[in-house]
Amino acid sequence: MEADGLINLFVQLASTLYVVRSKPTADAFGLKIAVLMNRNWIALMTLLFGGVSLGNNARAEVIAVGMNAFPASSMVIDFTGLPLGLEVNGLTISGVRFDFTVGGTPLNEAVVLAGGTGGNNVSSPAITQTSLTNPPGILAVTLPSAVNLFGYGFGLLSTETTVANATSISAFSGTTLLGSVSFSGSRDPNFTGGFAGISSTTPFDIVALTFNQMAGPRPSSFSVDNLRFAAVPEPSTFLLVLGVAAVICCWRSRLRVRD
Repeated sequence: MEADGLINLFVQLASTLYVVRSKPTADAFGLKIAVLMNRNWIALMTLLFGGVSLGNNARAEVIAVGMNAFPASSMVIDFTGLPLGLEVNGLTISGVRFDFTVGGTPLNEAVVLAGGTGGNNVSSPAITQTSLTNPPGILAVTLPSAVNLFGYGFGLLSTETTVANATSISAFSGTTLLGSVSFSGSRDPNFTGGFAGISSTTPFDIVALTFNQMAGPRPSSFSVDNLRFAAVPEPSTFLLVLGVAAVICCWRSRLRVRD
């Protein structure tokens, strides 16, 4: 939720409670309750608004996560039903756009839907590099809306037992880089592969994927499959809900005491 929307909500809540508290009180006990409510209101709103401000201004933290970090409601793209040989550069599926560039220049026919490397994380059809590029290309994924979680299965056409920095994910909010994380790969089971996933405290809408083409004695191509992404509520949203609930409970409890 944007800060302006939070401020407007605070104003509406303050106005509502002010009307209730401003009703004439018949005795000193009622006046005491009104004062206590006013103090609680100020304290809660100060804490809540301070927490929201900190949440909005906090620096983004991008970390690696496993597949179990993704909720059941996550959007998953596994390319089922799409024809083999379909060009990936410029392809849009369910609002997700894929772009493959080399040195900043879009390149066709280098990445298509094909059989892939197979294994536990990649199955046909999958995004598959059909020709090696120099320098290595970047697969950019533009999401339909901002998310906090993103991941995918990957494979490299390599038989190495372990490959360091097999793939990396860079998360962007618009053109602002939030952070990058690299992932190693292992035999899965015939070729090198694994799962790469990230979580960010700041929502992002673009990710750039890179792959280690020099994973063995000879250059290797990559495969990508089972993309998944999800949005989770920001900390400031949790604070808002908690603060509003606390205000309502305080208000109702004071009214019960007064009655």
